[in-house]
Amino acid sequence: MRMFAFLMFVLGSSKASNIDVDIGAFYSHDDLNTWKNILGPAMHYHSGFFDDAMVDKLVAGNELNNNEIQEAMHTAVSSLYPFLESNASVLDVGCGWCGPAGMLTHERGMHVTGVTISQPQAEHCRENGFNVYHVDAEQELPQPNNNNFDYAFLMESFSHIKNKEALLKKLLTVANGLVMRVNTRELEGSGVVFGESMELVSTETLKALVSSAGWTIVHVQAHTHKTWPTPGVYRTMLHRSGHSFQAITNDNNNSQVKVLWDLVENITSFQRDDSVFGIVDIVAVPTTPTATITSQSSSNIDSNSNSNN
Repeated sequence: MRMFAFLMFVLGSSKASNIDVDIGAFYSHDDLNTWKNILGPAMHYHSGFFDDAMVDKLVAGNELNNNEIQEAMHTAVSSLYPFLESNASVLDVGCGWCGPAGMLTHERGMHVTGVTISQPQAEHCRENGFNVYHVDAEQELPQPNNNNFDYAFLMESFSHIKNKEALLKKLLTVANGLVMRVNTRELEGSGVVFGESMELVSTETLKALVSSAGWTIVHVQAHTHKTWPTPGVYRTMLHRSGHSFQAITNDNNNSQVKVLWDLVENITSFQRDDSVFGIVDIVAVPTTPTATITSQSSSNIDSNSNSNN
């Protein structure tokens, strides 16, 4: 599960309440071929990092080609490489379709274990050789074989978590480092968005949550100036996928594709707005020496996983 939560704010709509949907069902409704047509072969489902030339092209009213879009998605992930040592072990929480996991594996030689609440995502990742568990990360996490994972990695998945501090505390029991890219809401309070499947908090609230859970923050960086064109680019990707707008809007199910289409269809121009939504990187290490893994960190894990190591 991954998504660029700021879409709702581009359209000026949010709801201040707790997440109250079946996230597993929400992220399992649409089939694999639908997402392949939308996302492309690398299956990146997150914000892109758009360089100045791309932004100028968009602001001028021109669309990016597919190679440029994939380059922006690739750059977004590779920008985190300085915080992830090569050949390290990674727990990718909310791994989505394993777009970032593929990069970490093939470009950094990392040993990635993924977790997703979506059954289609888990099946697709396993079929492509990734070690992925179909579980709810808030209920259970894979247990490392010997030592802790070197990193817990969350690429725009943290906003789906209902009890954010509890998950951060649980990650302390299985990981020696934390690398997150998080969608934020830079207004007072929180907001539930994207089919009510994500709850956003401000950067200051996010930092407080990480610290209170027992992590020491060593790096914070905002990237909204690089990611803001993402909603409009997803509109382009949806239109190129060949899906029928009428068929999707007539769908009574609250599927990802329907919610995504409803959000981006009204975007007709690219206008910069960093004031409400944001995206920020948080890198942290345990405040105290690595915690001993507790029995609650792993229980009844779906063991039908294929290792890519």
